Amino acid sequence: MLRTKHITLPDLADLDGGGQPRLLPIDSIDEDPEQPRREFDSDSLRELAETIKARGVRSPVSVRAHPSESGRWMLNFGARRLRASRLAGRSDIPAFVDEAF
Repeated sequence: MLRTKHITLPDLADLDGGGQPRLLPIDSIDEDPEQPRREFDSDSLRELAETIKARGVRSPVSVRAHPSESGRWMLNFGARRLRASRLAGRSDIPAFVDEAF
């Protein structure tokens, strides 16, 4: 018989604002230096930036409080969306705050 381990994930409603994303200033978000992904296709980022200009950011990024800089955020995931939003000239981005990441 196969045994499975159950993992309890946090309820999004408990993470931030009743599960609703917040609009955060893009300039307050730093990419995690421990993020394994280092290369991003520039053509793909430009295409995503054009889509973001036309339709906005459809899926929020995930952030946590910056571990050493008060008032700043550390990106959990969504580096492509963050980079493309910067290319698109956006000043803010929808984000879920997830300290349990």
